[in-house]
Order: sequence, then structure tokens, then C-alpha cells
Amino acid sequence: MRLILFLLILISKSTFALECSEDIDYKNFVKSQYSRASSIILGKVEKSQCSDVECGYINNDIRVHKTLKGKEIKTINLASIKSWPTFYAGYDYIIFLFGNNEIDPCGLVLEVGYNTRTSSDLEELADREDLDVSARLRELLPLLVQP
Repeated sequence: MRLILFLLILISKSTFALECSEDIDYKNFVKSQYSRASSIILGKVEKSQCSDVECGYINNDIRVHKTLKGKEIKTINLASIKSWPTFYAGYDYIIFLFGNNEIDPCGLVLEVGYNTRTSSDLEELADREDLDVSARLRELLPLLVQP
């Protein structure tokens, strides 16, 4: 009887699984994401809040500092699942958008800290060796200056 109760509880919980396509080019990930993205923005998460009772989905209000690729965007509301990407209010991010300004679950989101608003701020971060994001920025920045 206890086993049946345990199984019912286990089955009744909602779960989420994600599998990325095998055609993702991880060797040239930044370049391939840049090519696929309809827009790339640099922005600050103003507010991040649960959009449902179980908090499985999060609504993120983002003020865009700079549109790095695509049509200019001033503000955007992005929905994300609880586990990815994790946006923190007050932090700045480079967000790769696809289709109708949506996040690809296997796409690229770069956390770039606080007060990162300009291209020169990004260049300064790229020059640092102590940050995980620096290598990705060194790959991205040359793509942004291409004609």
C-alpha cells in the first residue's frame, strides 16, 4: 500500500526534460548561435517573477541597453522555465533571441554582471582572464563588427 501511495505521489509531480538537438555545433557554438539568432540584446533584468502557481515558468521583464543584432528593442518580457536560463533581477545579460523574440532552450545566454551597458564595457570584460564569460565574449565581439 505504501508503495502504491509513493508511486502516485511520484507520478503526480510534474517534471520537465530537455534534450538539445544533435546538430548543435559546440566547437563553434558562439558563431553558430550568432548566425541562427534573429536578435541579440544586451539588457538588465528589471523584474523576475513566477507566472504560475508551481513556479515552473518565470516571467522576466528586461530593459534593453543595446541591440547587438536585429531590430532595435527597448524592453521585452521573456518567459523562461525555472531551471534555464536562470535570470536574476538587477543583472545584465547578453541574450540570443530566435523566431518571435524567444529564448531557445539550447541557445546562448551570457551573464555579464552589473552595469554592463556599452560595447566598451563588453570589451573590458572580454579582456579579463578571471571570468568565465570572457572567452565567449572574445568569440562574439568580432562577429558584432562585421558589415
